[in-house]
Amino acid sequence: MSAIISTIAAIMLSTLVLVTFRRTPIKVIKLDSRWESLLWTWRLRRSKLHFAEKLEDWYYKTNDSDSMLGKIFTIKEFWLFLRPFFASRGYTLYQKHPKPDWVGDIVAAPWPPQAKDASYPYARHIRSNDPDPKWSWSPRVWAARDALGREVVIKVISETDKPTQELRVFQRLNSKRLRADPANNTIYALEYITFDKFVFVVMPRWDSSLFPEFETVSQLMSFALIWLQTFDFLHRNKIVHLDFVMQNTGMNVILQHRELFRRTGLRDPKEVRYALLDFGFSIAFPEDTIIEDVRMIRYNSWFVHYIPDNWVIYPYNPFKADLAMLASSLQLYVRHLEHLIPELGPFFDSVVDLNDPNQLTASQAFARFKEICDGLSPEIASSSFDTWTWRPVILSLPVLYVYHYKRYPRIIKLESKYESLLWTWRLMRSNIIFPEALEDWNLKNLEDSHGDFIYIHSCWMFVLPFFVSRGYAMYQQDPVGLGNLNPPPFPPAAKATSYPYSRQLPSKTPIPRAVWAPRIWAARDALGRDVIIKVISEVDNPSNELKVMQLLNSKRLRSDPANHTIYAIEYITFDKFVFVVMPRWDSAIFPEFANVSELMHFTKIILEAFDFLHRNRIVHLDCLAQNMGMNAVMTTAEIDRRTGVRDPKEVRYALFDFDAAVIFPEDTVIEEARMDHVLSFDRHYIPKESITYPYNPFRVDVAFMGTCLQTYVRHLESKIPELGPFFDSLIDINDPNQPSASQALARFTEISNNLSPEVASASFDGFIWCRGGVVYKKDGDVITITE
Repeated sequence: MSAIISTIAAIMLSTLVLVTFRRTPIKVIKLDSRWESLLWTWRLRRSKLHFAEKLEDWYYKTNDSDSMLGKIFTIKEFWLFLRPFFASRGYTLYQKHPKPDWVGDIVAAPWPPQAKDASYPYARHIRSNDPDPKWSWSPRVWAARDALGREVVIKVISETDKPTQELRVFQRLNSKRLRADPANNTIYALEYITFDKFVFVVMPRWDSSLFPEFETVSQLMSFALIWLQTFDFLHRNKIVHLDFVMQNTGMNVILQHRELFRRTGLRDPKEVRYALLDFGFSIAFPEDTIIEDVRMIRYNSWFVHYIPDNWVIYPYNPFKADLAMLASSLQLYVRHLEHLIPELGPFFDSVVDLNDPNQLTASQAFARFKEICDGLSPEIASSSFDTWTWRPVILSLPVLYVYHYKRYPRIIKLESKYESLLWTWRLMRSNIIFPEALEDWNLKNLEDSHGDFIYIHSCWMFVLPFFVSRGYAMYQQDPVGLGNLNPPPFPPAAKATSYPYSRQLPSKTPIPRAVWAPRIWAARDALGRDVIIKVISEVDNPSNELKVMQLLNSKRLRSDPANHTIYAIEYITFDKFVFVVMPRWDSAIFPEFANVSELMHFTKIILEAFDFLHRNRIVHLDCLAQNMGMNAVMTTAEIDRRTGVRDPKEVRYALFDFDAAVIFPEDTVIEEARMDHVLSFDRHYIPKESITYPYNPFRVDVAFMGTCLQTYVRHLESKIPELGPFFDSLIDINDPNQPSASQALARFTEISNNLSPEVASASFDGFIWCRGGVVYKKDGDVITITE
């Protein structure tokens, strides 16, 4: 009876599908059960998800931060779409993290609870104090629990019609004959599941084999011996791995993220097991292959494995390359014991060079390392050690080796401990010396700053994927010049935005570039709105800039209509640093002022901003044209002389860059405030010899504002004679009658209000005022100076 009902239901559903979509081509989900196929086809159609068509759709380009964000979200939707399917196969997939910003983390479902007594091939359950178990997903891998609560990971590894080498390797390694071999230290394939065009493998989840503590020499040597045994096993069975890095190794434990690093007591030889993971680069050769005769020309990301690209002679032997990759990665974490075990140096030297005709084979390397282990004295084997990593410094042939006697690597501190572990690992592999202090993000050698630019640029490139995980697609490096950035192709620029974001102005430039400064990088949020990300403080040593931005963006001050300062959309911490995300506002100066009224309005806004700052006991101390913005995003090439962007109904101006700013206590009497900080007086056209220390910072702030504004406004003096005396009154710090910010705003407002309609609406030729003359704009971009 139930079979009849199912058949009728299938016919009815298929008829409904055909009727509904008879005019629209549909993607049919292929499953063994016709009923399931119809059900999932219907579900896909309703979801409006463009599900993967081929295996490469499950990847994203890690070197392309622009497309990465969109691709990450798309692949994540693939997995979430499949949750009911895997549930029907007995696997409860992990869920999205409840915090939407934690794109890289997923959390266990509340049911089933984690198994406490799983046995091999499942991992041991380790007691934890972390109430919030998480897992960091990668595009092709997702965590889950089976019906008994045992932790597994599910990975998409092949198309059904085009079996990959990864699938073939898994099938060979998990054959009955090879599984019976005690040297088969590779992760189990529990089962294969097909969905539509794809094959998924279910494996037990084993966490990091490297980061829990090695308490004795014996434990670390046994760890290394396992991998040499494993590669001997692989090569005997004509398999090459070709991607030995520590994240592709696992240990039979489930550890919560907060407790993974430096956990002790996990390497009891009676309990611990290790397994090789990730066969995405592996190849299974025919079983009758003669290892010495095999040659390949495939590129293998050599430098990731500490093998310089120019050392590889093509075609190469993949078995020799496989062993060189193993040795080059393994020696980083073992060779630092050479001061205790001198044989380690010659051993690794005999394995790492794939061009050496005398390079040991996997079998010979395993035998030799076992001999070294067996020869250890009980005192050495049981001793602890203080070293952590060893690294080669590759200058040229021959290699110069350098020890790193450092027990623990630089730890990247993040709120998510798993992310902290992930980024610590990524930093170790990058060879970047990441900044330790805020000053490391600044140019230190102004006479020859190229090296500083290169270093800071590499630090930004290192953190780009982190900001992608927070919802910001970072601008790309322009191939033409180090100082230019190109916008990401995804997401496209938002066409409609509202304050505090900028208006997006139409552009004729095919590559709308932006410039970057050492502490600033451009980006777009998930909705395509342009933002700027700036590093402004150390976490443990809050800077004045951070304090100023927090005060300016407090609810009380943000509600003040005179608060013409840039918004802080959010603060993001990475390691020791605080980054602020701000809307991107481009130059307030260089687009065309169509008439006197527009320029006077701009000036009044800046004066109003400084009055607001001083009323709240804040000094800016760096009023320059580049620190004033307008709510418009413009292509760099089109900023100068752009017209039609200052409609008073739409335009807004903002002051930014509070690096030099200072907050004084709210009860400060402005006239009595004093400072002795050395400022860039010459940069603001204030002779430094005219400064008497300690000086009044509020008077200096007014003078800096005055010298900046008169440069772009005083050329109107021929039309508005009051401007000359007005600016003269601002710029003399030592004048006892220098007006305050409030008085300056009142006087300028009076001047503006008294303009005749003819003067207010008049156009003008002046652009920049300098002492001794006015700079006029003439004949397009030609600028002449009249005495």
